[in-house]
Amino acid sequence: MQGGQTEGGGYLFLGAELPFELSWEMNLGGQSERDPDNGKRHGAMVATSAVTRELAGPVSVFGELYGDTTTVDMRQWNMTADTGLIVHVGRDWQLDGGVYVGVAGTVPGMTPFLGLSSRL
Repeated sequence: MQGGQTEGGGYLFLGAELPFELSWEMNLGGQSERDPDNGKRHGAMVATSAVTRELAGPVSVFGELYGDTTTVDMRQWNMTADTGLIVHVGRDWQLDGGVYVGVAGTVPGMTPFLGLSSRL
C-alpha cells in the first residue's frame, strides 16, 4: 500500500554528538494510517537513524536510513536511504532538500524532495 493517510502517532527521539562534528539521532515510533483503497485504519511502525554535519554557516548535510511498515499486518518494511542539505533560516526555520532512494518494499527508486520546517 502506498499513500496512506496518517491520522496520529507518537515518537521517541534519541540523539548524541559524535566525533568529527557529527550529530546522530534515532527516532522510533508508530502511527495510525488509513488505507486509501479500502478506508480501513491500521498501525504503522517507523524507525529512522540520521547523521548530520555542519558544512559552513547555516548549511548542513545529512544522511538517513528510514523504514516503516505500511502494510496492515506490519510484515513488510519500506526502506529508503536519504541524503540532502539543510539550510537554517533564522532560529526557528529550515529549508531542506535532497533525494530519497528506495532500498526495499514498495517505495519508488528515487524521489527528490524539498521542504520547509518551523518550530513554534
